[in-house]
Amino acid sequence: MSTLAVARKDFSDAVRSRSLIALVALFVLFAGGATYLVAEVLGGSGGGTEGLPPVFGLFIALITPITVLVPLIGVMTGYKSIVGERESGSVKLLLSLPHTRRDVVAGKTIGRTAVFAVAIIVGFAVAAAVAFVSYGSFPAVEYAGFTLMTIVFGLVYLVFAVGMSAATGSTSIALWISLGLFALFQFLWGFVVNLLVWVVNGFSSPANFSLLTGYVTFGENAVVPPDWYRLVVSLNPSSAYQSTLGTIFSQDLNFGVSQSQSLPYYLQDWFGFVVLAIWLVVPLVLGYLRFNRSDL
Repeated sequence: MSTLAVARKDFSDAVRSRSLIALVALFVLFAGGATYLVAEVLGGSGGGTEGLPPVFGLFIALITPITVLVPLIGVMTGYKSIVGERESGSVKLLLSLPHTRRDVVAGKTIGRTAVFAVAIIVGFAVAAAVAFVSYGSFPAVEYAGFTLMTIVFGLVYLVFAVGMSAATGSTSIALWISLGLFALFQFLWGFVVNLLVWVVNGFSSPANFSLLTGYVTFGENAVVPPDWYRLVVSLNPSSAYQSTLGTIFSQDLNFGVSQSQSLPYYLQDWFGFVVLAIWLVVPLVLGYLRFNRSDL
């Protein structure tokens, strides 16, 4: 019950500080505006969805902006959750009550998750209303799955930020490390993986390989990258998120590597759930262990 008490207080504090309203407004503007743009300005399909119902073009068109905006919302929701209390000294008052440090970390995580989830759900509900008016029909079950996995994807960055908030004594350090993780996976992961290939190959590039773009996988000189390369690429939360969407939608939306019985299990779409689960657990546990040993 102590954990839930901390969570309720954290959620109430977020509402009073207007952070929830700001997050909801931001995501409503994004989700509603992007949906209207795709449905009414871009002709409904968003491109690249020949042979599929036009509404599925909406899903594809939203993927890229979601993988940028949602992680940032997650980071901004979580990074001050615990370290802010440490800097103000209120964490000592919180721990003077019948709350353990585990209650604080778990309660803060639940409270910030609720704040984040409300923002995403409201934004997707507005987008669903716009899409229903624009398309006249709507795949409600698939859209619900899309919404759920978007929340889980954003929670990866929120939980990491909470873990950093628990592990450090400075809000700026927690913020910049969390933003650094976002930048690594959003902008640098491909280059990092390709650099690993270059190192593993004896500081030289394999045939049909570019340090900037990776293996050539199209055209008449198509090359299939080794499984380990694709596994490391799939550890990116964005790649795992898109893989999970591939298991939700009945149509082939080409979110990842085409599925085959010959593929190893760690390259199949369902393994994206495992990757996201690892990202949801490990940073939080490490942050808690650091917080539990800290001198407050």
